[in-house]
Amino acid sequence: MNQFSNFTSFLARHSQPWEEIQQPVQLVKISSETVLNSDGQQSTRHIATGITQEANNLLSQLPAPLYVVAFTGFGRTGKSFTASKLKEHLIQLENEQKKLEKLEESVVIDLKNVNNSNSVVKINPTETVKFNSAPGNVPCTNGIDMMVFKHPTKPGHIILFDCEGGGNHNQSALPFVIGLAARLSSMLYVFERGCFTTNGLDTVMQIINMGGTCGTLKKEDKIDITRSLTLCENMSINQSIPNEKLKVDLLSENFGDETTNRVRRLVKERFDVDFVKIPWCLLGNEEQEKIHSDTCKEVALKLANSVQSYTIGSVEADGATILRLASELLGQIRIGGKRYDMISATEAMVTNMATEAANTVWADFIRKVRKQQLHPTQINCRKHLRTILREIEGISNSCLNDLEAFTLKLEPQKLALVGREIFDTNLKNFKQEIKSTHLKKSQSLAKYTIWAGRINGLMTTIVGQVSSAIGQALKFARFSTGLIFMTNYYVFKRSISIIAGYSSSLLS
Repeated sequence: MNQFSNFTSFLARHSQPWEEIQQPVQLVKISSETVLNSDGQQSTRHIATGITQEANNLLSQLPAPLYVVAFTGFGRTGKSFTASKLKEHLIQLENEQKKLEKLEESVVIDLKNVNNSNSVVKINPTETVKFNSAPGNVPCTNGIDMMVFKHPTKPGHIILFDCEGGGNHNQSALPFVIGLAARLSSMLYVFERGCFTTNGLDTVMQIINMGGTCGTLKKEDKIDITRSLTLCENMSINQSIPNEKLKVDLLSENFGDETTNRVRRLVKERFDVDFVKIPWCLLGNEEQEKIHSDTCKEVALKLANSVQSYTIGSVEADGATILRLASELLGQIRIGGKRYDMISATEAMVTNMATEAANTVWADFIRKVRKQQLHPTQINCRKHLRTILREIEGISNSCLNDLEAFTLKLEPQKLALVGREIFDTNLKNFKQEIKSTHLKKSQSLAKYTIWAGRINGLMTTIVGQVSSAIGQALKFARFSTGLIFMTNYYVFKRSISIIAGYSSSLLS
């Protein structure tokens, strides 16, 4: 049911196509205010006030599927620079794919035009757009920056979230930034510079803590963030060591105190962990730039092949649905919350999605009912009530199959049942209205039939009397005419006799 992947997008009104929106755009509006701390000293408090208009215009236009990738970690670890490099290679992969498709099309159409096929390929206009990044101690990213482009090999779009780094001296709104990005992503990168240590896992713990998912490890149903986690060792000093060995050593519980091992165990339990390392990129050094570029290309290819579409309640989400979930989570922080209740946010989204699905199916049901002249406003009692209800039951079963094809994908399933409950309630009320309308129409028709019978009897009597009177009149006319004719015959006969007698007397 593809219509359900785009439930709320029709509500959006866009000033311009998303391709023309200048990127990157900031996802979250952040305001600051000066407050007094417990010591009476002034401090700055940062508050997330909602989604920016640019992000709303951009995301609300994106249909499912969407592949959301978030880059998080400590500040000054090269997240923005690396994200831009990965985007560059992904778009190059898209352009190469377009060239290949154009080449194949040219071969099929006309072998002579093969050499000209490359010249007509349109290059992605966002290819040269990059996240803000610069060397130095002052970070360039505050909050979450976002860029969107088409997936190079799959249908749909990739969304990159470049998050503000932790530990910055001008830190604005962490840790809610990392928690929000993690909840909205289908793949999560956590960065550390030089060598990935257990300190880098603190970022992962922030994500878990912000999501309220620190319950018993066995409760897998409490995991409401992506399981795809990639630990990225940027500017690595371990180029000669295989990635798998670095990951095993990092997450090994053979060494470390109880707290550290608990963190490692929690990370392995909660996530499907991957590990990548990216070398230094010394600008101006062609050899190092090439090594860095080749490594980023490998990471980008792996990202393109392994990233999964973003889902909410196990159903692919479009941009409008992501906006609603983000607003739901930000509302929890804005009203004074210190961390997200991701479980309740997802439950609310699943309930809303099931409700919208039920409303959409119900609108389709009403359309089909009207087409079959079965709506209460169209009842005229020409069909028997049982026939009408039987036809309505057939239409409702078809629509219910469509609804369940969507709601059965949602998780948790218990909350998704609200869609069936809404549809069943509407159908019950609809049938009751059909019965009530049919009864009223029947009673009205019965009253009309009684009066029509009386009028018909009266008219029949009148017509019979008139017909009888006309018959009597005709009989009288026929008798009168006959009488007149008979009278005239005797007068004529007597006259002839008189004339004949008179003539005879004269002749004699």
